[in-house]
Amino acid sequence: MPGRLCACYKCIVSGRSWNLSVADFLTDRSLLAPDGEETEFEKLLQRSDTLVALLFSSSRSCICESFCEQLFKTQDSLLRTGHHLHVIYVSSDRSSREMLQFIRKYPNWFSLRFSDQAIRELQSFLEVHTVPSLVILSSTGIVSRTGTKDISRLGTRAWDKWVSRS
Repeated sequence: MPGRLCACYKCIVSGRSWNLSVADFLTDRSLLAPDGEETEFEKLLQRSDTLVALLFSSSRSCICESFCEQLFKTQDSLLRTGHHLHVIYVSSDRSSREMLQFIRKYPNWFSLRFSDQAIRELQSFLEVHTVPSLVILSSTGIVSRTGTKDISRLGTRAWDKWVSRS
């Protein structure tokens, strides 16, 4: 999304405006890895054949729960066929405990820390107003803002659509 201006709290208060990308919000951020350790966003996109899915979701929603199950199965199928799709859970949960209980169901997924300011910044920047929402990223930027529909309609075939755009 070249040309979009930052809408984070710090920039609004300071009056600064920069042309930013999604990576700017995640660079140097620690993600919780599936094994409980921390990793950096940049490490997820080290391979050119890798895509990252930002999953904006909540454990309180039945629709989100159903979609997360579908995404998890799709990701597992893609991984078994050699495709690298990393999911980052961006929580809309009420508490850190609620988020951590939910994310344990999905052992391949990364997550932003519950209290990370990047959550609100990404929601604002990407104009995410509903959950679940799935935004697909490659090393060059946003590949798809319709990842939720892509997974629901295409399943593993969504990969081909995304790769053709990256």
